[in-house]
Amino acid sequence: MVRRAMVWCLLCLTPVSVWCADLPTPPSQQVLRRDSSGQWQMLMQVMVCKLETRTGTVTKKVPETKTVTEVIDGKTVEKAVTIYRDVTETYAYTVSIPDYHTKAISIDVASIKVFETDGRRIPTEKLSSRVTGETLVVVSPTDTMIPDAYASLFKPGTMILTTPVVQPALPARPLPAATVAPPPTPTPVAAPSPAAKLPELPKSPAPLVVSVSREGTEKLLLRRLSESTAPVTGMQTFKKGTTKEKAPVPMTQTVRLIESFAVSGKHLRFAMNEAKDLPLERMKERLAREVPAIYTADGDDIDPFWLQNLKSSTLVVTGPQLPGGCGPMAPTSYVSPPMVMPQVAPNAPVTPAPGIAVPVPTAPVPQPRKS
Repeated sequence: MVRRAMVWCLLCLTPVSVWCADLPTPPSQQVLRRDSSGQWQMLMQVMVCKLETRTGTVTKKVPETKTVTEVIDGKTVEKAVTIYRDVTETYAYTVSIPDYHTKAISIDVASIKVFETDGRRIPTEKLSSRVTGETLVVVSPTDTMIPDAYASLFKPGTMILTTPVVQPALPARPLPAATVAPPPTPTPVAAPSPAAKLPELPKSPAPLVVSVSREGTEKLLLRRLSESTAPVTGMQTFKKGTTKEKAPVPMTQTVRLIESFAVSGKHLRFAMNEAKDLPLERMKERLAREVPAIYTADGDDIDPFWLQNLKSSTLVVTGPQLPGGCGPMAPTSYVSPPMVMPQVAPNAPVTPAPGIAVPVPTAPVPQPRKS
């Protein structure tokens, strides 16, 4: 009871920057290590959506005509009637299932910056003493320190790395003039050595950084930020003597996307450190303003591996998977058994299926004759 009360106090007193649209894309969690040759590597969890074909069944009612014998006014009369029997049809559909595997990217530590959670720089030469084995770190989406609203989620001692700088490709140089020379003697090529097996990260994906706030009386609002940057070209008008000309001007375009999801509180679970399943009604009181939180990426419980660097006051939310990952797909094909069409005798009465109205023929309406 005392532990839970302390957690509530931490939620109330923890200073958190106001969540706003000016915040950049949230950071991610990756694993930093040095391989056996001393090369620095970033281990990333890569998701691949695998397509699988499955089959299902559906039951339909199919009409079938039967001849029955009835005695009417002492005479035996044969009559055709229609009955409906259940037929099971098989159909195929495709589902998209996430498959996670580890990918290693070599990095040059001289091209990145390393920070403490309070913003102090960490000299890159100290990384060797700070990284033991596979170390979970926070990676900024830019080449600057992450804002306090994000840094406040992680406990002191967590290293925050900037995105490695990608060097632009060198301009192509003209090829030398071709010379006629005898073909070189082929040299035997040694078979490549097998790649070292990478340690597998948890199959559970790394959680997302979102904001949570109250939306009305029954729902909570989840907001996710993302942005993409790409080079673009704009046209500008220049004066050239007495005329005007347009010339292209290179620019960089950044598109910021803020997605909001209103979710019923009954579909969300809240936790903080060891305080599990915090009551929803108390959470509604505390979430009158937006606060950053850690949110599950696949709708399932978050693996403890991804929670090891979080503060005890960080809000962890479990709920439905947000759009953007692997998910169900529409049926692709149907495989139906051959259907036998009913053979109805001429002028034979047909018994309709329950709930199906048979149209009654009406006499044609006479049209006035044109003079």
